[in-house]
Amino acid sequence: MRSGRFLIIGCCLLVQCLFIGQGLHGQDYTWWNQKHNWDGVTHWTRYIILSPGFMGPNALPVPETRNGIIDTSLHFSTSLEIHRSRGDKTEDNFTTLFIPIANGIAGLGLEMVMWEHYRMDTLTRDARRARDEDGIGTAIGDLQISTLIRLARNRPNWPDMNIGIHLRTATGSNLGGARFTDAPGYAFDLATSKRWERTNIWVEHYSVLGFAAWQVNRDDNLQNDVFRYALGTKAGKADWYVGVEWSGYHGYFDNGDRPMVGRLNAMHKVGKHIQLFIKLQQGFHDYAYSSLRLGVRYTPGITAKRSTERG
Repeated sequence: MRSGRFLIIGCCLLVQCLFIGQGLHGQDYTWWNQKHNWDGVTHWTRYIILSPGFMGPNALPVPETRNGIIDTSLHFSTSLEIHRSRGDKTEDNFTTLFIPIANGIAGLGLEMVMWEHYRMDTLTRDARRARDEDGIGTAIGDLQISTLIRLARNRPNWPDMNIGIHLRTATGSNLGGARFTDAPGYAFDLATSKRWERTNIWVEHYSVLGFAAWQVNRDDNLQNDVFRYALGTKAGKADWYVGVEWSGYHGYFDNGDRPMVGRLNAMHKVGKHIQLFIKLQQGFHDYAYSSLRLGVRYTPGITAKRSTERG
């Protein structure tokens, strides 16, 4: 009798688990299907718009702007970023590593958003056609690999110049939340800068022009091509600098792919190998975020003065 009871209880639990499993499986985005009039055939990834105006702040950001000098010091940085827009609150960790080659003739750079946490309201979620019903989640970012090659060094009538070759791998997660594209991309750019020094203070003007492309999910075009631009100025002494810049890119589709940002940044040397930095960023036109970055940069084995002077 006891074994029979256990058998009946076990069968009931099994049936209940099956119903629960079906219930969980039944959460198959019916709300999303109805909200976006899903045709029952097209894969949901085709509904996501792969442009900065319809994704999270780290999916297709305006790239970091560099000057024409390739640093001669190996350095590592990590930072906390906070992004705020009307319908999206995001925090993340942004990490970079730079490895110089042949004393500044070339260099290898790695950068990645190691983790991201976000909260979207329903209006933003629906505008992006995201599949996070509660609009809350986490993601891991794309790894970007950059190669820098020096073209010219600073001369009285000639600026520093280098070219950059950048590859973005499809390591990012959570395409369903419109956080990262799950698609590769590449870019080429030319960076120039000119520095003037007087006593202990220096001033530097720099610019970047380039081309970038990334894979998209459209039938008429398989990639978006963009023209990239940036202008900036910074000034400092041996142990600090401040700078302002304007940067952006202009896409082919005009579907939220023409972001612009203004940036204010500063760095201060603390000790022999440590620099602290801060960046304020305001987005315009297809990039609706106000952002704050607080971070630390570590330069092992080389004085921070030399690293800071290289900007």
